[in-house]
Amino acid sequence: MSKVNDIGHYLESISIFYDEKLKFLSTKDNFLRCKGCPTEKVFKEDYDEVSLSCGGANGDKKCGMKIKIKFPKYIHYEKDMKLLKNELEAGLNLEAINKYIDMSENIKEDTKKRKQIEGKIKEITEKFYKINVENKKKDIENFYRNRVEKTKRCREILNSINNFEESEKVLLRKEYVSLVKNLNEEYIKIKELVETFQPFYMVEKPEVSLLKNVESEKKKIKKKPKKEKTHPFTKGDIVHWESKGEILSGFIKTEKEVGGLLKIRNEEDTEVTYVPISKINQGEHEPEPAPEEPEEPDVEDEEVDEEPDIEEQENLYYFSNSKQNKWLSTFNKAEPFKYNGMEYSTVEHAFHAQKLAEDDPKVEEYRFALSTNVSDVLTPNNAKKFGGKTSFKENEFTLRDDWDNVKLKIMEEITRDYYMSNTDLIDKLIKTDNKLLVHKGFRIDTFWGVNKNDEGKNNHGNILMKLREEFKNA
Repeated sequence: MSKVNDIGHYLESISIFYDEKLKFLSTKDNFLRCKGCPTEKVFKEDYDEVSLSCGGANGDKKCGMKIKIKFPKYIHYEKDMKLLKNELEAGLNLEAINKYIDMSENIKEDTKKRKQIEGKIKEITEKFYKINVENKKKDIENFYRNRVEKTKRCREILNSINNFEESEKVLLRKEYVSLVKNLNEEYIKIKELVETFQPFYMVEKPEVSLLKNVESEKKKIKKKPKKEKTHPFTKGDIVHWESKGEILSGFIKTEKEVGGLLKIRNEEDTEVTYVPISKINQGEHEPEPAPEEPEEPDVEDEEVDEEPDIEEQENLYYFSNSKQNKWLSTFNKAEPFKYNGMEYSTVEHAFHAQKLAEDDPKVEEYRFALSTNVSDVLTPNNAKKFGGKTSFKENEFTLRDDWDNVKLKIMEEITRDYYMSNTDLIDKLIKTDNKLLVHKGFRIDTFWGVNKNDEGKNNHGNILMKLREEFKNA
């Protein structure tokens, strides 16, 4: 027989007891009694303990008492303190009666009882204090220490901010907002910590007596190891594949492979299809440039009018996931560059940073979030989302009134500054010669690029070609 007072073991034993009882209630023969036992299992449940026994007497080697669990005992601070105080105040005033009748023995007994009750009150109070105050003391002390330091820093910023340049003011305002936010969050947490207390504390630990092994003890379910994927694709990847002589594009819907197939949703997100993994290619399909037609052979002794040589133009397609030409995309990461005094990591970041109205109180904070000044710079895709309609609605940002009229001009200015800070890309752009630069790819809109049918304004491609001529002639 073994007695254990560990809480973890106690909870596990409770679980075993009730698991055994559920099996017993199923009335299946193999759960009604232990193997070889003449009688059924017996479950007893009292207010302070539970037990499971089986078959013969307790002295039996195989059967008898299987498990016995005594519950822990708790004291409720307010309730038990009230009862003790009531008991302390109850009864006659024996000292007053002693003046008329000899009550010495009764007084001694009463005094002894009072001291025991007072000792119990003191014990409960000390335990309650330790659980609810002493253990929290360190957290409270740290809270006030940090609060003093942060409040001091806030005052320093307010008193000195006018002595700095505008770019430095932006950083200080950001720090001030962050400090105030932290102060408010910490105050809420410490308030909850102080207001919440544990009214119970354990005066007697649980006791588990295991007398025999429980044969049908709960078995742990072993999970099958997760099957590792055998392909390079992840959920959300843009892919393309060939079907009946046509190139199709879509998103990977799930990484789970079904019989060598992957589930893919189409561009419009209206259909789902299964495609063999061997046929799937990463990224959007890039059409190959049209081949040059061979020159017509000279015809001897035939007079022809002289015409200027016309160099046939090729199309160069690009977007953010292009295999070779993604460097032309607004998502391309090169050396950081400055626009209007703020540094950005990509053209996409800088472009969206100009959307907010100047009178919006969050304009500086908004631009700061898109710049390289933050510790965790947004990805180009997240920068696009942050400057999108959903983000503006959720954060109550105000779009500048003239945005539709100035966005082309702003895109050109930003792109120029980007290339001027990355001169190696200027050379690369010039080397595209007179190729038509077309912004085409998955979900490219027809304002900045063209759709899969080559319909659209291709404004971003036009800006790149304009800058290419500008750099050529510089």
